[in-house]
This record gives sequence, C-alpha cells and structure tokens, in this order.
Amino acid sequence: MNASYLPELRDLAERLDFSQISKETYSPSIVKMDMIKGTSLMFGLLNEPNISCAKQFVSMGSVFPHHHHEEKECIIVYEGMMVINVGGEEFTLRQGGCTFVEPGVEHFATFPESDCWFLAVTIPQTEGWPAPPKGV
Repeated sequence: MNASYLPELRDLAERLDFSQISKETYSPSIVKMDMIKGTSLMFGLLNEPNISCAKQFVSMGSVFPHHHHEEKECIIVYEGMMVINVGGEEFTLRQGGCTFVEPGVEHFATFPESDCWFLAVTIPQTEGWPAPPKGV
C-alpha cells in the first residue's frame, strides 16, 4: 500500500468538524472516532445481523480509549503497528498480526511507532457500529 497520502488523510481528519457536515456531504459510513489522543477514522464495511466489520486508520501517537462490548472481536493489523491491552495483557501487533477480544473484556490500544491500518470484526453484529444508528 502506498503510504504517501497518509499525512494528508491525518491532516484532513484533524481539521474536519464531523458534527457540522451534513450526510449529503460525506458518506455516513466514515466516522471520526473519539480518541483520548490523536486521530482515528473508521470506514464501515459491513453491518449485518451476524457480523460487523470496519477498516480503521489511526495516526501515530494516538491512544484508543478503554472500552468493552458484548460481542467477540477480531483485530487484524495490515499496515503499521499497535500495542493493544486486552484484559490487562499487552500485545504488540504488526502487519499480519491479530488478536481476539472475548465479550465483556476491557481493551484499549496505543500507536507509539507508526500510523496503523487494521480491520475490526465483531460477531455478532454490534448495534450501530460501524454504521450510525438508524435515523442519525
């Protein structure tokens, strides 16, 4: 993957005020994630009753907040690197690395070395993720 556009994507994500952009202006399947620090964009790929899937970009230096959900999640890094903490255990994931998060387990991630692209898949579907809830 050609990474020459990544600085522009990071800059755009930091400048856009997603709350002020109408649905007619951008695809509602592209969402700026709430981060403790840094920038993350989520591109919704699939949201069906048995599965949800999103492609995510996170800028270097970002911190993804602690969270948990009732679905099993698989995280697959396909470019860059992340350090993910799952239930108190830390894993470093690089290209081709993956981990599973069991339902209800708290997890968070940092991106200390590079920008990162990864896929996040939840089974079953996570209501409202990656697509916004109906009526929004």
